[in-house]
Amino acid sequence: MTAKLRALLCMVGCLAGGLSLSCKEEEAEEFGFTCVDLQRGNAVMGDPFAGTYDIIVTLNYETCLVDYYTKKHPEMRLNGPEEMGPAIFEEWRTRLCTEDIERRIDCEIPELMDFEQVLQETGVKTYKMSIRYRTPEPSQLEGRILLWGPAPLTEYAECGEGLSSFVNLTSYAGVIGRNKDEETLWQIQSFGDQRGKIDSKGSGCIKALIEPST
Repeated sequence: MTAKLRALLCMVGCLAGGLSLSCKEEEAEEFGFTCVDLQRGNAVMGDPFAGTYDIIVTLNYETCLVDYYTKKHPEMRLNGPEEMGPAIFEEWRTRLCTEDIERRIDCEIPELMDFEQVLQETGVKTYKMSIRYRTPEPSQLEGRILLWGPAPLTEYAECGEGLSSFVNLTSYAGVIGRNKDEETLWQIQSFGDQRGKIDSKGSGCIKALIEPST
């Protein structure tokens, strides 16, 4: 549900219910994000981020989110009905670069097509999403974080027993930086905790150590 739709429903409810206290409380968020912490790699001399024009982050959905998008709520996919999944992604296209999260990178996701969600059930099964961020200040990337999402929070994802809303990073090409000519400048050297939980706080980021691309 988009922020505008939430606000409209709340307004209607308040008018009908005489402005009760419960009406004044904003509806709980159902979707959130995880984050990727960009750090200079070990023994990397100089600034590996110099000249960066955009960054592409690709993370894999774990079981709970795979089930959510393929079985329980396919309407919430990026290619779902316009007022469902696409509306959520459109809202978060702006929010991923404006949420009040400490050390968040200044960025822009210019178009909805900068999200690429792959939910492939046949052949080699693949469940992942890539986001392309435009980064106007490459000198301010080191030691800061990118927000990746949206995805449903655990309490709204209808996870199976013992599962939560997690994504993971498994490829050294899962985070890359490119110049204006779309040439890859840098990639992951190594990563720490490769799992990121979907929340609304920007905690527990996936830490990516970055080195120049060879």
